[in-house]
Amino acid sequence: MRWRRKPKKQKKPAWILRLVWRLGWKPGRVMREVLEWTEVLVVAGVLAVLIMSFVT
Repeated sequence: MRWRRKPKKQKKPAWILRLVWRLGWKPGRVMREVLEWTEVLVVAGVLAVLIMSFVT
């Protein structure tokens, strides 16, 4: 017996992309990737600073 698969939810774009779209700029495919990776690095940096500040 096979279970019905749930339809996949469409992935939301990164918050930085949504912000940029609201400001009126539609970045291309490559720039979208750059912005997403920038967001990932910023979040990782903030988490690292928070963890280091609690540990030390």
